Amino acid sequence: MGKNKKYKIHFVHLLNDYSGSPRVLKQIISYTDTMGIDYKVWLGSKSKGHLSGFYNATRFNYSFSKYKIVTVLKLLIVQIKFFIAALIEVKKNDVVYINTLLPIGFSLGGYLKGGEIIYHIHETSINKILKRILVYGVKKTSSKNIFVSNFLKKKEDVLGVNSEVVYNSLDESFKRYDSGTSSQENILMLCSLKEYKGVHEFISLAKMLPQFSFELVLNASKEEVDRWLLSIKLTNNLKVYSRHKEVFKFYQRAKIVLNLSQPDNWVETFGLTVIEANYFGVPVIVPPVGGIAEIVIDDVNGYKISSKNLSNIKRKIEEISYDDNLHKRLKDGSLHEVDKYDYKGFGPKILNVIKNGKPF
Repeated sequence: MGKNKKYKIHFVHLLNDYSGSPRVLKQIISYTDTMGIDYKVWLGSKSKGHLSGFYNATRFNYSFSKYKIVTVLKLLIVQIKFFIAALIEVKKNDVVYINTLLPIGFSLGGYLKGGEIIYHIHETSINKILKRILVYGVKKTSSKNIFVSNFLKKKEDVLGVNSEVVYNSLDESFKRYDSGTSSQENILMLCSLKEYKGVHEFISLAKMLPQFSFELVLNASKEEVDRWLLSIKLTNNLKVYSRHKEVFKFYQRAKIVLNLSQPDNWVETFGLTVIEANYFGVPVIVPPVGGIAEIVIDDVNGYKISSKNLSNIKRKIEEISYDDNLHKRLKDGSLHEVDKYDYKGFGPKILNVIKNGKPF
């Protein structure tokens, strides 16, 4: 399909990896491409991730360092590069789509060039000083903000900026797999290698429930996982995996999926693992707070229990596992609830927010 050259959308993201926010942006860009709209992708890093496959992407070289000051300097440099790129490339009335708060350099440059700035805000649990700077950028430049949950909108809404809530959806790649095909064997958790994500609580549950098999999939390299495991003693019923590009096989052999984020230290703003698990008919247990709690209905597609109450989570795992009727009801409820997050409707919703009457 030929590209309409009247306006261009600049999609901007800082750190490309296999986490949720670049995955969501990939869906948006892919749909934009099918609609024949001219666009350009700007990435702050050259790392591998969900956004690696776009041919028309400009990539800079931001990355984390084990030294905090080096990371800060790299972040500053990439913001300058973003700013200069926007000054050169953005034309008046172009749309600059900023994914997460982080690419402030591009938003400032795009704003100065007369572009329309739209922020897609996924989470804001970042350094307080950095957050103040980034929110200032939103206030000064953004014409519209998209939030991934009502919780996040209420918590982080920027006064004076129009905002909408659009829930994330399943990735289109899920259509390759039959829904409800879980072999229902393991207790599964997928998360970052961070203490506040509940990794130690998951290990404790594996010790408390030796009769079950546990799988932990971490969004970290094999080297990072191996170093972490040197200080961890695992039970025989727990297997730990490093980052995987496609995690379908883990969902397909799961009986229950957990999110054990510590509510005092990290509040989930959404929960892609919930809708991914539900797609395979797998019920979930998640924290009772945050955006993730908006997509779980107790006794329908899972339960909301704080990771502080491991004894309650343990009892619920046993109850779901040993009560076939309960498990069947939760499986059916999961398959029903996931229809709300179908990928077919996600792209049009986002594009309607972007267009806002623009004749692309």
